[in-house]
Amino acid sequence: MKTLITLLLIITNIFATAENENKTSVGVGIVIEDVEISGSKVIPVPRTDYKTPIVLRIVSEEQTENGYLYSIHAEGLDPGNYDLTEFLKRADNTALETEAIPLEVYSVLDTPLTEPRKLTPTKPKNIGGYKKLLIMSGVLWVIGLVAIIFYKKTKITPVEIKTPPPTLTEKISALLKQGQDNIDTDTQAQLERLMIGHWIEKFPELEGKPIQESLTTLRNNEESGDMIRSVEKWLHSGEKVSQEEIERTLAPYAKNEEEQK
Repeated sequence: MKTLITLLLIITNIFATAENENKTSVGVGIVIEDVEISGSKVIPVPRTDYKTPIVLRIVSEEQTENGYLYSIHAEGLDPGNYDLTEFLKRADNTALETEAIPLEVYSVLDTPLTEPRKLTPTKPKNIGGYKKLLIMSGVLWVIGLVAIIFYKKTKITPVEIKTPPPTLTEKISALLKQGQDNIDTDTQAQLERLMIGHWIEKFPELEGKPIQESLTTLRNNEESGDMIRSVEKWLHSGEKVSQEEIERTLAPYAKNEEEQK
């Protein structure tokens, strides 16, 4: 009786060991030894779909009396229980009828993998600005070219430098330097009008009066009398006048003209 029980335990352990040999985790290969398949030679079914859960490879084969003895390398890509004969076929394309070759593939992960969140396509903000820069550069280049063309076509008008007319002081001084003999009646009358015009701002009552009456008024005035008498003396006496005397006498004229400028 004891011998029978011991024999049953040994047989049970042998089957349990056999079951445990055909077991592997996802992605880890396993070599199954001494797989005897009767009949003609078998080969793995070509893998044409990446979704196929089992990848097989014949490691070695040895011909026996009834068929072949194989060493098969198997790798599971998805967890589950599989029959490897479903992934084998005969080389001569005859039907394959043999016992199942079980393989258990398990996952070492406690929870399934979390799939990444799908990204929502978004329109990027305006970046770079290279196209706008090229357009602006082209516009500025055209404007510059047009400006250069018109600038060359435009004739540059020379600037005329106008010499300011001589002042009353300069006219009287120039005439006196020429000599009293060269002064005619018209020039003498012009000088008298210029002197009256110089003082008319201070003496508005001279406006519209005859020249001789205006000269008499200025001659008798304390401020203008000395200048008027000196100029009349130079014009009518025929005497030579020094440059120093001319500048000293006409100094008030020159000062007044500078203030008006």
